[in-house]
Amino acid sequence: MWKNLLILGSGILLAMNPVSADQSKLEPAEVIIGLGYGPAKSKKGEPKAELKRRVDKAVELYQAGLAPYIIFTGADTGAGCESEVMKELAVKQGVPEEKIITETKATDTITNARYSVEIMKSRGWNSALLVSNPYHLKRARSLFEASPGIQVQLAPCATPANPFYHIVSFSYEFLARTHYLFINAREKAKVE
Repeated sequence: MWKNLLILGSGILLAMNPVSADQSKLEPAEVIIGLGYGPAKSKKGEPKAELKRRVDKAVELYQAGLAPYIIFTGADTGAGCESEVMKELAVKQGVPEEKIITETKATDTITNARYSVEIMKSRGWNSALLVSNPYHLKRARSLFEASPGIQVQLAPCATPANPFYHIVSFSYEFLARTHYLFINAREKAKVE
C-alpha cells in the first residue's frame, strides 16, 4: 500500500511541475487567451498582481505579433470583472480595444475553457496561446484541448521570486487537480 501511495505521490509531484516555455519556440496562433484571476482587484481597488502579470504576458505576445487578437476570460468574482479589468490594463499598454474580446461569464478554469472555445469556434479559430501562471497551465491546456480541433501552446507569465507564492500556487493546483478526480472536468469544458 505504501509503495502505491509513494508512486501516486511521485506522479502527482511530477505532474505538478510548473510549465516553463521558451517564447522563441512559440508559433503564431489565431488568438491569445489570458485566463482571469479573481478577485480582480485588491481592497484598495488596484488590480491584483497575478492578474497584471497575466495581462503583461498577453500584451507581450500580442506586441510580438504572435496573434492578432486577445481573449480575456473571467467574470466578476467579487471585486470587478476579471476580463474587463484585464482589458483596461491591456488598452493602457497600447493594445487596440477592437483587438480584445472579453468573456465575462467564466468563474473557474472549466468555464474559462468552455466559453473561450465557444468564442474561438464562432470565429473559425482553432489555435491559441494560453496565458496563466506556470502551475495553472497544464490543467488549463487539458480543459481547452478537450474540445475537438482546439490546439493551444502554453505561455507562462512571470512569477515572483517569493517561495511562498510557489507553495501557495502548487498547493492550489494540487487541490484543484484532486477535485478533478471526482468530476468529469474535461467533459464539462468540452465544446463540440
